[in-house]
Amino acid sequence: MKGKEDFLFWMEERKLTVYQNPYRNSYAVVVAIDDYDRKQDAHYGGPTGYHALSGMVAGARALTDVLVELGFPKKTSLLSMTNRLLRVSVQNVLASFWPGGARASADRLFFYFGGHGDKYKRQSS
Repeated sequence: MKGKEDFLFWMEERKLTVYQNPYRNSYAVVVAIDDYDRKQDAHYGGPTGYHALSGMVAGARALTDVLVELGFPKKTSLLSMTNRLLRVSVQNVLASFWPGGARASADRLFFYFGGHGDKYKRQSS
């Protein structure tokens, strides 16, 4: 309909205000793994014990495209899709958002992991 405008409002500290995008420094950390049997990356160890997946990496790429459409700058969307020290790499990236870290000024962080999950039983001391 011509001339129609939509307004969004939000309430903060009991005050209703017109919504404007409050995010100025957004990051997305998108992690996906397909190659659990390490056939493509055997240099970094043998099979993990989990079966290979398909579609996790492609889905992560599609998700990254959607996040960019939603306002996450492409240059700040971090995408990791290898087995190489994945756990350590993800921990280091996430630690960079803590106070004092290189990305501590972030006002929005989206984290996604596509791959196998697992449970572990904590051993009592």
